[in-house]
Amino acid sequence: LLSLLRTLLSKRGSAVLADRQSLPGAVAEILAERSDDDIRGILMSAHRRAAGSADRLALRGERACLLPELSETMARSAPKESTQAQDPYALVLNSADDISAEVRERILAGDITKLVINYSLNCRNSPFQNLPGLREVNFPIAAGPLCASLDGLFFRCRELVSVRSIDFGKAKSAQCLFWCCGNLRAAPECDVSGLTDANSMFEQCQRLREARNLNFAQARDVHSMFRGCPLLENVSGLRMPAATDAHSLFEGCVRLAEVPELGLREGADVRDIFRGCIRLQNRKV
Repeated sequence: LLSLLRTLLSKRGSAVLADRQSLPGAVAEILAERSDDDIRGILMSAHRRAAGSADRLALRGERACLLPELSETMARSAPKESTQAQDPYALVLNSADDISAEVRERILAGDITKLVINYSLNCRNSPFQNLPGLREVNFPIAAGPLCASLDGLFFRCRELVSVRSIDFGKAKSAQCLFWCCGNLRAAPECDVSGLTDANSMFEQCQRLREARNLNFAQARDVHSMFRGCPLLENVSGLRMPAATDAHSLFEGCVRLAEVPELGLREGADVRDIFRGCIRLQNRKV
């Protein structure tokens, strides 16, 4: 076991992600089927418990920090085990009461491999609310089975620049998802096809430049989605075939020059949909 660990520890953490298939023996078998997020969780957890291993094996720095969690992982992954251990750095929140000071610190530090929100949000109970200094969310976010709404997930996160990805799961509503996130540059990777309510999702995102490939296949209420986004230029792939309320959808998008055919339902409310869009040529909806 020690020999195999030393072999693995001779590689930097990034090499584990990039080249784990070529590792020898049992190490390769253990890591071969694990996702990059799993390995990142192993590395992050190991960093917290590095000191004792470094003394014990006279290893230093990055080599030592991998050892403790990998040892546990190898033990858990032995053939006698039939279930895969849970990732200790995946965080599940079952109510707003779970948002402790420690949780907020971990969010700010990015000390999470995945965040699961298993309760419904209402613009006042998000774990990201009132987090000064939050600029990047580099871990995936997912709605748990008890979450029906991610309304206001990043409500007024004014310093937020980027979000890695959002999995809406069974949630149907994402109103005001990024409302007034004045530094957000682009919409994150996400499948919005199951949402029915997405109004004001990016309203007042004053530095938003692109929101590509968003297919709101079931969304009926999309009003004011991009209202007040003066730098928005690229909405390629945007579709809204079920929308019945689309008023003020692009109001104030002064740089927007092209919009794909949205496929709105006949009779949809389109009041002020392109108000202030001074560069827009094609105004088909």
